[in-house]
Amino acid sequence: MEAFYVVKSVLRNTVEVNRIIYRTAQAYIGIFVDNNRKPVCRLYLSNANNKKIGLIGEDKKEIKNSIVSVDDIYGFSTELTETVKSYL
Repeated sequence: MEAFYVVKSVLRNTVEVNRIIYRTAQAYIGIFVDNNRKPVCRLYLSNANNKKIGLIGEDKKEIKNSIVSVDDIYGFSTELTETVKSYL
């Protein structure tokens, strides 16, 4: 849940935070704007030694990047912001 709040914090100046939602799946947490048709990223946090953030590109293809801790999400602020701006 902490990771979701980090993403919301990153996006707070781009979109109203109440529009950012999450859905859990078996392998990841999906973060969206408004609904599940506007994905922002996926967080793969279940394996403590192999955490990843899946960034959604222009073609809605996922690009996975390794992270060590939840704080590493802040390093992807630009990519997350650009994804959200593409939906606005």
